[in-house]
Amino acid sequence: MTVIPWLIALALVISLLQAVVYRRYGMRAVSHRRHYSESVVYAGDPVDLVEEIENAKWLPLPWLQVESMFPVGLRFHSLREEEIVQGQAHVFHQSLFSLPPYTRIVRRHHITCLQRGVYGLQETTLTCGNLLGVTATFVKIEPQARLTVYPALLSLDDIPLPSHSWQGDLSVRRWTLPDPFTQVGTREYESGDPLHQINWKATARSGRLQVQKRDYTAERHLQICLNVEVSEQMWEAVTDPELIEFGIQCAATIAQTALAQGMETGFSCNAWIADEEPRFVRSSAQTGDSHLDALLTLMARLRMRCNGSFHTLLEEDAEEGVTGRDYLLISAHQGARLQAAATHLRAMGNSVEWLPLSHDVLTTPRDGGARPVESVTSNSSSVVVGMH
Repeated sequence: MTVIPWLIALALVISLLQAVVYRRYGMRAVSHRRHYSESVVYAGDPVDLVEEIENAKWLPLPWLQVESMFPVGLRFHSLREEEIVQGQAHVFHQSLFSLPPYTRIVRRHHITCLQRGVYGLQETTLTCGNLLGVTATFVKIEPQARLTVYPALLSLDDIPLPSHSWQGDLSVRRWTLPDPFTQVGTREYESGDPLHQINWKATARSGRLQVQKRDYTAERHLQICLNVEVSEQMWEAVTDPELIEFGIQCAATIAQTALAQGMETGFSCNAWIADEEPRFVRSSAQTGDSHLDALLTLMARLRMRCNGSFHTLLEEDAEEGVTGRDYLLISAHQGARLQAAATHLRAMGNSVEWLPLSHDVLTTPRDGGARPVESVTSNSSSVVVGMH
């Protein structure tokens, strides 16, 4: 009978000792890292979130709980119902691990990117428990991974481009300039021609002043302007996000096509940019793949909030005296003040075309349009690695 109290006392001592050990050493040499398999994708594309948990010490971890938040724009195909709590803006995820000594677990979560945006990983909480299942200690980890999701690209056939100037391979009106390096013959002298261009041999043959005839080169400068106002009466919050999202996809598709053909292409918008002070969005016309990446990143960061009237954006361009541009105005309305601003730009020597946004266009079947969403149904995969 005297043995039982001693056994109880011994069990209490062991319980207290292991509790102290796990409280002090449980989270030591434990690391948790996450990164995306790609840093940039398009909306609708799949991507993997790679998660690594490592216990690099002799003390085993009976259980380790990982809690984190994910944005709803990323669909996790591997999360079970008991692991998640669905909210309006985020998904709360919990997972439980058991880590033997010197063990690393690598898990890949299969994701589909549903919405454009820039997604940073949220703070992760690791909670360690002792042998009796009681919470020992916890730590918080600030992740650094970042994923940029570009707007989905459409087919040009599904975009209501202006019929008389946007044909075939997205040709726009060219503002022609004489090319000083290419000569294609001579012509008669005209008032204002520089004297150094006179061709004296041709003048002697014809008996009349002749000047060098130059070929023409095209200055191709496309300015894509997106209006997030659904109507003239709309204030700050966008009242029809689905329609404006379609407008962003149109702008991204046209920018990608124009830049692929060597056009100088710029982008303007009256929406807000995430994590920046409210202002009109403006990107000057340039060429090249790096400029395309910059434009698509800019479009990925657009918020569904209006920063000011679209006609004000165009009026500011007119005040700067811009000329020789091909303006494409993507808008759900063409109010009186907006029409007046467009007319002013035309009078200054710019080409102005409209791309109207409406639900008639939005609901039209778009075969071969947006990049298809790949079906990902497999569960997340885990690899357990023993370290020596």
